[in-house]
Amino acid sequence: MQIQANSNQKEFLVITRAGDKSLHEKWLNGASRNFDLFVSYFGDQPEKFKHTADYFEAQKGPKWPILYELLERHWTWISQYDAVWLPDDDIDMSPGNIQQMFNLFAGLKIDVAQPALTYNSYVAHRHLLVKATSIARKVNFVEVMAPLFNIKSLSELKITFSQSVSGWGLDVLWPKLIPGAQFGIIDATPMFHTRPLGGELYKKNNLSTEADMQALGRLYPQFDIRLSAPSSKFRIYSEICQAPRLTDGLARIKGIIQNKLNTYKYNKIGPSATASTK
Repeated sequence: MQIQANSNQKEFLVITRAGDKSLHEKWLNGASRNFDLFVSYFGDQPEKFKHTADYFEAQKGPKWPILYELLERHWTWISQYDAVWLPDDDIDMSPGNIQQMFNLFAGLKIDVAQPALTYNSYVAHRHLLVKATSIARKVNFVEVMAPLFNIKSLSELKITFSQSVSGWGLDVLWPKLIPGAQFGIIDATPMFHTRPLGGELYKKNNLSTEADMQALGRLYPQFDIRLSAPSSKFRIYSEICQAPRLTDGLARIKGIIQNKLNTYKYNKIGPSATASTK
């Protein structure tokens, strides 16, 4: 199927492999967007999501090899975007958070990233859970669930999408293939992973994660891509923190205390002295 870029192409692109229970329509609810949406549909009703995306195609098969084929087939115009996000279809995230995620990603000049996971998410790696005091963390690992790439890193890494049917091992491999790149977790815009691991695509395609990881390891014998390997240990290299936000109740209490302190200083020092220090 031939798909052409539209004349109003936005700055960023989201591509999702969507089944019949896909949540991608939530990403578009009632907001102006800085991103386009490409739905690659693998379900059983070929017209189901045709009118819920800027680009659409129906294609059976597992996530990563089909994404590789899609990128290769449409690279001429996809490469015109600044960044591309590849989330699973069971991610619940508001369009506002998606917009902010893209803006932070571009502003912080990260190469590969992902949103942090909310605490009620189904989680495989606990260090990807949202950190309340953080805006973003520079790290050495981004999960295959919902990776975000700038175009340069996507160009360099997309060949690997064809090398693991399930995607297992790719998230450990990527930092080793582009060692100078910046990887990040964006805590300011967390996503809710709504379903258990090993979802619809795994069941439809009888994926063998362990076999995929072993096959990927044979392709890259110079790297140890086991999660248990010392070189794969999760690391935080730097963090951008935000000031803690007070609840309304605590803010009121703090205001009362501050007012009493100001009154005390005023009465002790005197109005003229207080005025002279302002």
